Formats: sequence, C-alpha cells, structure tokens
Amino acid sequence: MQEKLVRIEQEALAAIGCASSLKELEDIRIKYLGKKGEVQEELKVLPSLSDDVRPKIGQLANEIKNKIKTLVDEKIKNLSRDAVTRKLKEEKIDISLPGTGIIRGDLHPITKVFDEMKQIFTKIGYSIAEGPDIETNWNNFEALNFPPEHPAMDMQATFFVEGGNVLRTHTSPVQIRVMEKNNPPISIITPGRVYRCDADITHSPVFHQLEGLVVDEKITFADLKGTLTHFTHEMFGKEKHVRFRPSFFPF
Repeated sequence: MQEKLVRIEQEALAAIGCASSLKELEDIRIKYLGKKGEVQEELKVLPSLSDDVRPKIGQLANEIKNKIKTLVDEKIKNLSRDAVTRKLKEEKIDISLPGTGIIRGDLHPITKVFDEMKQIFTKIGYSIAEGPDIETNWNNFEALNFPPEHPAMDMQATFFVEGGNVLRTHTSPVQIRVMEKNNPPISIITPGRVYRCDADITHSPVFHQLEGLVVDEKITFADLKGTLTHFTHEMFGKEKHVRFRPSFFPF
C-alpha cells in the first residue's frame, strides 16, 4: 500500500507540473483528493491494517494529500497571475500612438448670429433685456396699442394658452416690462424667440427677433437711421450701401 501511495503521489505531481489551465488543475484535484479520489480510495483499507502499520500509512496519506493540495494551490496562483499579466499586456495603451481626438459640438448658426448682433449694439451703449416666452395679453397687445379688432388677435395668427395668456408674437412685450420698471433714458435691445401660427414652406411657427428701443430727450429719426446704418456696416461690411424705404406692415 505504501508503494501505491508513493506512485499516486508521483503521478499527481507530474500531472500538476504539466497542467496549463485552471480546469486541468481542478480535474487533478478531484482525481486525487476528491471524496472518490485515488488517495481516499486507498485510505478505505486502513481499518484492515495492523495497529503498527496503520499510523504510518495514515500519516503518509495525509502528507501526500497536503503536498498535492499545496502544489495545486500554488499552480492555480501562478496561472491566475500569468493570466492577469497577459491581459494587462494586451490592454496596454501605446501612448506614442496619435490620439483619436474628440468631436466637439458647435454653436447653432442662429446663436452665433445673435451673439454677433448683441456685440454690435452693446458696443454702442445698448443693454440687453429679456422676457418670458409666455406673455399676458396686456403686455403682448393692449399696452402696445393693438386694438381689439386687430388681425393679430385672431386665433389663426396667435397661439393662445390657458389663463388668457399667449405665446409672445414679438419681443416688444419686453419693452413694456422695461418701461414699467425703469425711468428714461432707456437704450435696450430685446433678442429672443417669438411664436406665430405661420407654418408653411416659407414660414416657421417659431422664429427669432431682435428689437431696439431708445427713450430719451432730443432723440430724432436721424438717430434711428444712424444706428441702423452702423449696424448694417458692422454686420455686413462697411462697403455695403444702405437704402431706407418707408413701409407699413399691419401684423
């Protein structure tokens, strides 16, 4: 029996040395150390051995079991460490390679144009005033002298919301809000979105406006013409010619 245990030990150690995967090591552990493993099968004959032989065989079997278990555990650790090292090498980043770059977004063209327009006016002393997109009927129409029968009051021209309010049809309500809270002199521009029930191939129900308001003494039509001329030259180039033409658009 002693010779057989030694042979089992030699076979197990050789198998462990040749194992190249965690599955193979697990199979070796089961084959030699499992409940029905070869070492355990040999121990079943211990009760039939004489009293002077039984302790020696039991001690030898335990030593062989511990040795096989220790070597299996060490081999598992080595294989696991090698697997981690190999994975790290595969995932290693070569910092000398050129970067992939980041695709960054950009401002919307309308935002760019609005920013340029704002800069032109603020450089000559205008302040920027803003207001809510949902306005009262008073600020949007009545305070601006829209008569009740004005076509802008029609349902097909304006978006009406609950409470008698409207989606502002122009940025002029901001002028009302500023004049109600501030004394002259006033010099503002009112950029923002506006809403009207136009929706066809040439119209959008949402578009953008920029209005200007100046309230002060000794302001004349020449100031308006000079401001518009300056804006046109700054926006489109000083070589552009400006022509003024009177018109009336009864929105």
